This record gives sequence, structure tokens and C-alpha cells, in this order.
Amino acid sequence: MHLIRRESVRAALILAGAFLLAAGVGLAFSMGFDHGAKPTGDAFTPAEIAAALPALEPPTMAVDGLARLHGRPPVTPVVHHRRRRHETVRRHVVRVVRPAVAAPVVRAAPRAVVQPRPAAPAPAPAPAPAPQPAPAKAPVVFDDSA
Repeated sequence: MHLIRRESVRAALILAGAFLLAAGVGLAFSMGFDHGAKPTGDAFTPAEIAAALPALEPPTMAVDGLARLHGRPPVTPVVHHRRRRHETVRRHVVRVVRPAVAAPVVRAAPRAVVQPRPAAPAPAPAPAPAPQPAPAKAPVVFDDSA
């Protein structure tokens, strides 16, 4: 019985060969682009670097304490109410409602009602004059003598 199949051995060999090829190409690139000595320090002093940086502006909002929120809104504290004790029997107060004493009704004295006198009737308008009859038209005469 074979524990490892031939295809698995081939696949492992191909994978190892690809890894070695990639490592060799990477090593060749790193050696090919190496030109001269590397700098050992900064060309400027820290004072020159600080002078070249722009001045800091005042912050637009205070960010103190925001890191502990981690993207969560602040929690509003909940007022805890006193727990109700179930063993205590609460007694209800019975209120007796009595009707109020009716106040005597005070009525105003009757007032005298004054009615205005009717106004005198307006005089009837004068009758319009009768229209005059139109004048009679002159008769039309045809004369053939001429």
C-alpha cells in the first residue's frame, strides 16, 4: 500500500522548484540595483528640520477621551428605581366624594324692552310722464308725368 501518491510528490516538487526560482530572482534583483554606500544619517540637523516644518494650527475640536469610546456613542446613565417589595401589602386609600352644596341661584331683574317706533313710510315716487306719440310719416307719391 502506497502512503503517498505519485501526484502528491510531483506537486510538492513543483512547489519547491517555484519557491527556489522566486527566491533566486529576488536575490538577483536586490544585487543588481545596489549602487554604492547607503547614507548613515540625516543631511539636516534636528533644528533645521523643525524650522522647515509648518507651524501647527490650534485643534478644531477637543479629542481628549475619545479613544476610549472605540466607535461607540457614550452611554447615558440610567436612573435605577427602587425595587418593589412584593411581600408588602399596599393599602388603597378610599376617598369619599361628597356633592358640593348648591349655591342659590341669583336671577337678574327683568329689564324693560324698548321697541323703536316704525319709521314713516316713504312718499311714493311721482308717476313717469306718458310717452308722446311719434309724428305720422308723409305719404309717398309716385309721379310718372315727367
